[in-house]
Amino acid sequence: MKRRDNKRTFRLTMLGLLCGGLLLTGIGAGIQLVEASTLTYGGEQVVPGKTQQLHAVVDLDESAETVSIFSHSPDLGQDLRDLGVIEVRDTVTPGTLELDFRYDSTSMELQFWSDCQSAQQEVSLYWTNRSDLAVLLDFKDQLLADLQSGQLHDYVFYQLTDAVISVHPDDAQRIQIR
Repeated sequence: MKRRDNKRTFRLTMLGLLCGGLLLTGIGAGIQLVEASTLTYGGEQVVPGKTQQLHAVVDLDESAETVSIFSHSPDLGQDLRDLGVIEVRDTVTPGTLELDFRYDSTSMELQFWSDCQSAQQEVSLYWTNRSDLAVLLDFKDQLLADLQSGQLHDYVFYQLTDAVISVHPDDAQRIQIR
């Protein structure tokens, strides 16, 4: 009979621990929901980074009637259209294009590729990073501070600040930013 009472006491103890654990889990989930529901949206925020530059010389294809400089990224494309300036200079080698970009960034780099298809050459710009973890670690302090203040933002890790495309006068009429 004593053995049966020990089993019953053990089972009741385990049932009590299970119910207590479920109760504490429910309380924790409720607190988390209350905290998450108090967060507000703070809009777009640029994460402070260091100023970087990209200087590149692109060879122009002789058969290309037009040379389009663009980006598939909507934000970068808009920045390029807003800030992009085409300068015509005699110091640029004929048949080439000089790209000079300045941007603020934490872990992102501005890169490009060039491709010629039939009568059009395309120079496409894009952002790249070494790893997503590096990006997160670069702005973790800002994220934690925002969580403490009860706000979250759309964080921007890069921003184009200056875009100059230099070209020789002989090639100027075929260059366009789109």
